[in-house]
Amino acid sequence: MGIKDSVSAFSFYVQNVGTKKAKGGNVMVAELNIRQDRFLKALLETPSVAKACELAGINKKTGYKYLKDEYFMTAYRELRRELMQQATAKLQKISQEAVEVLREIMNDNETTPSSRVQSAKAVLEISYRSIELEDIQEQIDELNKIVAMKE
Repeated sequence: MGIKDSVSAFSFYVQNVGTKKAKGGNVMVAELNIRQDRFLKALLETPSVAKACELAGINKKTGYKYLKDEYFMTAYRELRRELMQQATAKLQKISQEAVEVLREIMNDNETTPSSRVQSAKAVLEISYRSIELEDIQEQIDELNKIVAMKE
């Protein structure tokens, strides 16, 4: 699924399922208008807000106005998160191959010693980082529980 497919799928979701609270707490459907939708797509495909505005056919003032809109930014963050999850899933699928390559280099006596050391370091660093991330996630989960109990 590419950016355009993801944006279209997300726009469908926002228009048909997503909600926002109006003043007074009433729930209403959150919709991006056509110009916001084009700008959202352009933001994900270009390196700058100015380029995104140009691609979306809007002026910079409008683009920056959209960037201050909480519902637009919610849609933008959700879509970015979805795209990152897709990229992460692809990386996870091939990570076993990468680990195998590192293992082969590390254990290959015909490989230069520096290559073997680099491979071993990479394996250790990745292992260490994964433990750190698990610890951080555990701490975040605990903090979320504490916050939930106080609410």
